[in-house]
Amino acid sequence: MELRLYTILRDAAGSEAVRIPCPPGGLTLGEALREAARASGGLGRALETISWEVYGLLDDGSRLSLEDRVGCGSRVHVIPPPSGGEGGVVVEARLLKPGESVDIAGLVARAASASPANGAVAVFVGTVKAVVGGVRVEKLFYEAAEDVAARVIESILREEAAANGLSAAIVYHYTGERRPGETTIVAVVAGASRGNVYPGLQRVVDRVKREAPIWKVEYRERGVKAYILGDRVVTLSGPEPRSRAS
Repeated sequence: MELRLYTILRDAAGSEAVRIPCPPGGLTLGEALREAARASGGLGRALETISWEVYGLLDDGSRLSLEDRVGCGSRVHVIPPPSGGEGGVVVEARLLKPGESVDIAGLVARAASASPANGAVAVFVGTVKAVVGGVRVEKLFYEAAEDVAARVIESILREEAAANGLSAAIVYHYTGERRPGETTIVAVVAGASRGNVYPGLQRVVDRVKREAPIWKVEYRERGVKAYILGDRVVTLSGPEPRSRAS
């Protein structure tokens, strides 16, 4: 079993990840952390310092309390209290349909008010490019695994809020058809200063693009469909598909 550690827990343990032996039937999260603390006195002291106010996140976004059992072979992200003040971090992930609008000013105001210690809010708005590699793009289509995509994004937001000291992390991502110039994603983060909101925002956007189960197809001129699959672009423009690096 692997425990991924962040901020004070990572620094106290001297490692970003701790592997512990797992008996048949697994362990509760609390048992796993106590086992890890026995191997690292620093981690144990850090857990005591924050009164064991932690929870776990699995890679699929499932949230675990200290009493929840974890299966062997699992990776658990151990999340201490984020830097959001008494009310905790503001996290929201939403998938939007075509025709739904985003109140960006409202999201900024919500993020800014998440903590009295906030001194900065950063915003990223992605839009559809009209030209890619010198080729005109007529439209995009975003397909999502809707049952899990928002949970995966929420998990990313919680992890990056903890890692970067953010008090708010919000992502709205469109699905369905989008035309050149239209918004595809809005990400808003807040924190104490530009020193943590800039890198936090970039990490959030980069990870959502890499990890969220959302796929993009570009409909290009002359009837070409370009499937964006990781670092590959697979185009279908005739009887035989062809691929090239993006």
